[in-house]
Amino acid sequence: MTSDALNRTGRATPHDSASTSTRAHPSRRAPRRLTKPNARASDRRRNPERVAPEELARLRMRIARAFPGKSVELARRLAGGFANANYKVLLSGMKEPVVVRVYARDAAAAKREAVVMRLVQREVPVPRVLHVEPGDDQLTAFAVLSWVEGVTLDELLRKLDPPSMMRAVQAVGRVLAVLQKFRLPDTVGPVRPDEVRGNRPEHSLVSFAEEWLSGRYGQERLGMRLAGRLRHFVNDHAEALSEAEQQSMLVHGDFNPLNVIMQPVDGTAKVCALIDWEYAHSGSPLLDLGSMLRCGRDQSDQFEAALVAGYAENGGILPPDWQDVSRALDLMNLCGFLQSRQAGEIARRGVRAIVEATLTGRRRP
Repeated sequence: MTSDALNRTGRATPHDSASTSTRAHPSRRAPRRLTKPNARASDRRRNPERVAPEELARLRMRIARAFPGKSVELARRLAGGFANANYKVLLSGMKEPVVVRVYARDAAAAKREAVVMRLVQREVPVPRVLHVEPGDDQLTAFAVLSWVEGVTLDELLRKLDPPSMMRAVQAVGRVLAVLQKFRLPDTVGPVRPDEVRGNRPEHSLVSFAEEWLSGRYGQERLGMRLAGRLRHFVNDHAEALSEAEQQSMLVHGDFNPLNVIMQPVDGTAKVCALIDWEYAHSGSPLLDLGSMLRCGRDQSDQFEAALVAGYAENGGILPPDWQDVSRALDLMNLCGFLQSRQAGEIARRGVRAIVEATLTGRRRP
């Protein structure tokens, strides 16, 4: 770890970020909240972000609570934060850095992520939760997590040859299948993705889709023609979607290549952490499958084959119409994002492009 990788807290910070990626919530190339325990490796190395004095003061307060007697020696804000903020921090007397994750938007997410990661940690690779606090009058909610070395699946896919890529993606599919073993405890909070995002439809997902997509708000966000096409697509699969909605398995809620950290091993790669569990909820595993497949649409057809092979090989549930159901669940999840205040016009255009590409079965532009 070099001095230009982290800001020395006793001196002027050496770098500002060259740029911070703003990303549409669902986009693969610009997915949200790159404030996870591991940002993209290239972001970590090329875009160290300056820690402002007031941020550093609050960071020291958090460390004093989490690790009494320890002091902050080096600190860097990870690039690309959308709503929350993550800091890579080296503490006195500790060889390995930690990640301090600050929840600016949803204080309940701190507890939710900690509960989920502790729940799955024996069977699913995740960062270790070292400390978590719900927030108070002085500090917003935060967690301290272990730092996990590796590169994102997104970056790895650009480097691997086709056979190695297939083995790596199969490994991701196998890990995804493990999630369906788990059920969220009642204490974790909301159990529906729409509740996690702050939207609370009174009826089923299909009823919600019908109401939102045929209403003025949905048509303004998607456009009348595209909203109508998506509404018909959802209605065509209403029965299967209703069955999927009755499932109560653990769903990551943001399963995309930027949230999978991998380490190259013998010409392929192993999954060393699933990160960013802010949107974890109870539901159908087909949502996570659809999300990853949508993000992998820019890859070759082998991506889908490899992901599904790994998923099925490890016991993943695949009903006969899983392809259409997973796509419908993913698209409705994106529409939930369109309702949030974080969805600016750039993000909305990104969602519209994804919906259009998914419905036409072509690669995303």
